[in-house]
Amino acid sequence: MNQMLEQYFWSDYLLNTRPEEYRQIKCQHEQASESIDDLRLAQNAWAAHEQLSPEQQKPATRIQLRQRLLNLADALNVPHEQVLTGEPMTDEQYLSLFLNSFHDEQELGRRLTRQAMVTAGL
Repeated sequence: MNQMLEQYFWSDYLLNTRPEEYRQIKCQHEQASESIDDLRLAQNAWAAHEQLSPEQQKPATRIQLRQRLLNLADALNVPHEQVLTGEPMTDEQYLSLFLNSFHDEQELGRRLTRQAMVTAGL
């Protein structure tokens, strides 16, 4: 099935016959991309604050940064321990989150391909 999805004619066919479903997925992906960028900024801000000396840290700021970071992590289903490291988000973590956001599009293609195969009696 994955091999079928790699064929341009088949992926184009699915896009042309189910444009609304793909449009919804694209919208979700764009929102996820923005959220991932926000998460990265929040984690980097948290890390910068955590690296300040105790005298420079402000408890209210720490609470706000932590809560924002956890809210974003929850929205993206990212475990808290993955973002509360006290370190900036690595490029590898960012890329992994970004690539995972494409999962729904791939799953839609698989589902539509399965439906087409059942309809064709295959």
